[in-house]
Amino acid sequence: TARWCAPSTDWATVTPVVLDRMPPRRHQHDDAWLAAELTQSCQRQGLPEPLAVRVLGASAFTGAPTARAMPPLLRKDGSRRWHLHAAFTFAQKVAGPLLIGAGRYRGYGLCAPLAEAAP
Repeated sequence: TARWCAPSTDWATVTPVVLDRMPPRRHQHDDAWLAAELTQSCQRQGLPEPLAVRVLGASAFTGAPTARAMPPLLRKDGSRRWHLHAAFTFAQKVAGPLLIGAGRYRGYGLCAPLAEAAP
């Protein structure tokens, strides 16, 4: 439990976060829009608003699956939901476990605390 529940200000995804909505323009990766969506996902979970959200090309954790390696979650119409890796920085320490995004009940959006910086 210490691995997943330890309080930390810095968290990153181990499994990709599934976005609640599609981006406004297809094939355009606007990090500001993605950060705003991920911030809203945190707030929907009752978490504080993150100070920073970083979209990552891969998980910050060695051995974690890439977003492409995870099977896509499908909408009712059969279209795929977007999923990606991210890192979050909060103003105060947040205790886990953190499960963020639309796929949180299906194994997506699992976060782990990043190692705290040495004093």
